[in-house]
Amino acid sequence: MLFRNTSRRPLGSLYLTAVAFMAVAPTFLSHHPLARMVDPNDRQSWNISANSSIPGQNAPIRTVQHSGQCIALTFDDGPHPIYTPQLLYILRKHRVRATFFLTGIHCEKHPSIVKRIAAEGHELGNHGYLHARLDKMSPDSVAADIRRADQVIARITGIWPHYFRPAGGVLTPTVLQAAAQTGHPIAMWSVDPRDWVVGRDATAITAVVKDTVGPGRIVLFHDGGGNQPRMLEALDSLLDFLKKQGYQFVTLSEE
Repeated sequence: MLFRNTSRRPLGSLYLTAVAFMAVAPTFLSHHPLARMVDPNDRQSWNISANSSIPGQNAPIRTVQHSGQCIALTFDDGPHPIYTPQLLYILRKHRVRATFFLTGIHCEKHPSIVKRIAAEGHELGNHGYLHARLDKMSPDSVAADIRRADQVIARITGIWPHYFRPAGGVLTPTVLQAAAQTGHPIAMWSVDPRDWVVGRDATAITAVVKDTVGPGRIVLFHDGGGNQPRMLEALDSLLDFLKKQGYQFVTLSEE
């Protein structure tokens, strides 16, 4: 079950006011000016700390720990009604499993694709509900956005995402606090071919991955946002190349 019942009795008007607010909080959050959706093609102006070093137990993961030549492919911002099915076809053709960081609002629009992602053995990650400017929100608002995405994904698939990846790679104390508050470790990346940049061709995307990939690396791609045709073109040839180099593909939670 996604929600637990409570046996507590109402304690007056203050309790009723709190219940009423919680009932409308998701709607309020989605319309709050600081929680607006962000144009994925404008991410360079607010990707403020994707490469920050965060010490301690709450440090985001940037690699996977596996013996041998294992790497993890991750895809952000989906599902997309056109490009995610094409991506799934390529992954299935190459017998590769990946991790999808899904946005809740797109999951609601395309639940059948979310079910297909799960059915084909890929891992589901949380990328927030709105793909919002998290650095402009309070910890409670960020946590509410994360929880809303959790609930949407779990309602569609019965699977509660383990990892959270903040939109735009924004890592601030607020984001770290919200992720901890919602029980999510944060997963970042160690290879970024900037596949989302409109106009970037498949050759450039491929070159970055070939030059920077290595055992344990987490590769960042996007099946939502922008420039997906070039990403798909690059990926199809990259998977052939990486397999010939002896790489195996794992999901982030795979042991």
